[in-house]
Amino acid sequence: MKKFIILSSVILFSISVFAFQYGRYIGPVSLSLGNVSCVLSDNTYNSVNPATISCGKSKISAFYHNKFLVPELGLENLSFVYSHPTLSFSANVSHHGFTDYSEMSVGVNFSRLFKPYISVGIGAEYLGWYYTGKWNSMACFNLGIMVMPISNLSIGFSVYNLSFSKFNIEESQFEVPTIFYLGLKYQFTDLLFLAAEASLSLKENFTASIGLEYFFVKQVGMRVGVYASKEISPCLGLGINLNGFCIDIGAQYNFKLGLTSSVGISYKW
Repeated sequence: MKKFIILSSVILFSISVFAFQYGRYIGPVSLSLGNVSCVLSDNTYNSVNPATISCGKSKISAFYHNKFLVPELGLENLSFVYSHPTLSFSANVSHHGFTDYSEMSVGVNFSRLFKPYISVGIGAEYLGWYYTGKWNSMACFNLGIMVMPISNLSIGFSVYNLSFSKFNIEESQFEVPTIFYLGLKYQFTDLLFLAAEASLSLKENFTASIGLEYFFVKQVGMRVGVYASKEISPCLGLGINLNGFCIDIGAQYNFKLGLTSSVGISYKW
């Protein structure tokens, strides 16, 4: 009986924390910048904005994301980006869960950079959910735009689940949130930028993020940020870049629930 109660509690907590939020799992770089993602022009890991993939280099990356130091709340992600002047492409797969509960996401994105001012991207994502011995799935579609009106300023806008897709579970429907993102980034130098982002869901709270990245030298840098939703969460991170091989560590602290951490490795060319 005790084991059943513990397992049920973990599953319910997992659903409330993780369920169908893959469009917002953004890796250690964005986590350390207060969850800023849609305006990062060369985000090594997942981005909520498919237009960003044509603004950077080709890359392969993997990260592990854990909420509140609970092993059952870990998420693994693997992604690949091929950047080309004509059409850029990315694919990613994420998994979270354990024996009695799991989620999976598989996504593809396409993006075109119309030099020098604008990039447009679209994406499709397959979401799968296993619970109580049953497997449910759905697909959703995403849209993103990046605008660079001047050389040092970037503006990002994206919509997650533009298709308003829902899970059909037996005779009821589970709504996957449609989320709107708007971000700004100003690049002071090649080693320093400040970025801010706001997101609004049709069903959830407004969130705000701000983050600063500064590389002391080209190989080593720090990131700090603040994420604001129902509570204020400070964020901190570290980046190491060695000839295209990158290691990134990010952390975010919730004063009620504790520490969220993320670590990733990548290679760019």
